[in-house]
Amino acid sequence: MIAHRPPVYPKLKPARPLKVRTVTIAVGMLCRDGVVIAADSELSIRNYSKHYESKVSHTEGKDWALVFSYADEPGLYLRAREEIMRKFRDSSHHLPEIAYSISAEVFEEMKYPHKEIELQMLIGVSCFTSEAKLLWFDGKTLHWASEIHRLGTGDASLVQYLCDGLYTPSIAIEDRIKIAAYIVGRAKSYIEGCSGDTTLCVLHDRERPRYKLPEEIGEIEYAMLAREKEGLRTIAGV
Repeated sequence: MIAHRPPVYPKLKPARPLKVRTVTIAVGMLCRDGVVIAADSELSIRNYSKHYESKVSHTEGKDWALVFSYADEPGLYLRAREEIMRKFRDSSHHLPEIAYSISAEVFEEMKYPHKEIELQMLIGVSCFTSEAKLLWFDGKTLHWASEIHRLGTGDASLVQYLCDGLYTPSIAIEDRIKIAAYIVGRAKSYIEGCSGDTTLCVLHDRERPRYKLPEEIGEIEYAMLAREKEGLRTIAGV
């Protein structure tokens, strides 16, 4: 008599949860009279869907303000931002050095037991008793920013070329606003995963954050594109 074996069915692996990622182009610039932070607004689940929301936000107290932007995991960003805001708000002293110490502590707690996390952040710090500062977290280490810094697709060749060619330490904040809007605009035109409205926040020394209106950003991008075309014609000799 032949024994019948029960049928063998393949084991189905549980579906992996869809992970929201921000490819992002975010640019932060430390200026001689403040900080400029700009970013696109696309959040996407690769090959699935995308939606849009601002990637620049701020919080402020009586004599201080913090401005945030990020790339990678939105959940990690929200966790880090809320912890940094809470601890800085509760601090008895509101200084850039305190913001740095608190932020570094939060990132170390989030990394444990790993050496890095899927998160990059820019943090603009304005304390009305000192000059505005810019902090930059690369997933491993928190740094004091001293020039222009890029998150997400900011390391793409196009964006790196533009940053290297346009950035000069002595440029005033109003000119850096134009450069930041232009770089984000070019990234949205040519890099997949970067799109949506540009959010641009200006943090002057000893002042509260102010955002450029969408129509202002549009006018800046239009004017910068006109200058780009004129420059290319000059190079080409036409």
